[in-house]
Amino acid sequence: MRRILLLRFSSMGDVVLLSALVEALHQREEDSEVWLVTKEAYAPLYRDDPRVERVLTLREGGSGLLDLRRRLQQVDFDLILDAHGSLRSRVLAFGLSPAPLRRIAKDTLDRLLFLKARVRGAHLERTQVDRYLALADAEGSGVRPRIVLDAADRAAAERFLGDAEAPLLAVAPGARHRPKQWPLQRYGELVRRLLARGGGEVVLVGSPTEQALCEELAAAFPSRVHIAAGRMGLRETAAVLERSRLLVGNDSGLVHLAEAVGTPAVVIYGPTSREFGYFPLDPRSRVVENELPCRPCSRNGARPCRLKEQLCLTLTTVERVAQEVLESWR
Repeated sequence: MRRILLLRFSSMGDVVLLSALVEALHQREEDSEVWLVTKEAYAPLYRDDPRVERVLTLREGGSGLLDLRRRLQQVDFDLILDAHGSLRSRVLAFGLSPAPLRRIAKDTLDRLLFLKARVRGAHLERTQVDRYLALADAEGSGVRPRIVLDAADRAAAERFLGDAEAPLLAVAPGARHRPKQWPLQRYGELVRRLLARGGGEVVLVGSPTEQALCEELAAAFPSRVHIAAGRMGLRETAAVLERSRLLVGNDSGLVHLAEAVGTPAVVIYGPTSREFGYFPLDPRSRVVENELPCRPCSRNGARPCRLKEQLCLTLTTVERVAQEVLESWR
């Protein structure tokens, strides 16, 4: 039996998208074991996943990397797939075994040329999923990300949501980097308008660090709005998203998580753009964006806007987003 080591430490969206490669390996290497190394925070995404034999976690700090490397040196691998391509993943993979090593092509030069000079290289047509699948020579196979949930995950979502009235709309007002966040007051107005139109309820999703943001948003709505951020783990959040009809939010990992459990999204884009490979993959999903000469201004949206008003987001009106949501939600 072949044993394959797969490396991808972070971030959440990338680890979700990696499930496309996990699926491709499962389909093509049925007699193989896939061992996955990722950060402890994202390991639950592959808990009890029949496609993954073992999930190993990387602790923060240099000692965690070296400890994990010593453990892996005790195992014989037939193939090592470095889907991260970072210094840490190179250190971890170096000298583990004589197994062939394949490392992700990050298309760094094409991305940099587009960011700095708007030169559109051929590799910018590839999505991040395409880059992952290329590690298994499965690019163009049509395999898409899929996170496997179980009955316990869905039961937790049912207990949390109770008798929530359908249709259920998930809202993700946060993002890892603040410049990617559509103004919170506009999310509030969006929720108010949608709830005023009749049936349905809203669930606010996000990381534990975004719980306060969601609580601030929910404060104006005494009922029909549930807060999952900070109260549900990754898998339970995925189950909440699976039960939702639609997710509306910023460019964040939750978009990929929603699509990986079969829920389309309406995504509000600001400083980032499709050329970096992270646009929605579900054909039912919709993107709201503004074409501006200054966009994209950074690869991951972390850089603060140089303008007094961040036009890439402030030009996006509540009316425009509400129209996209209503056309998808109902």
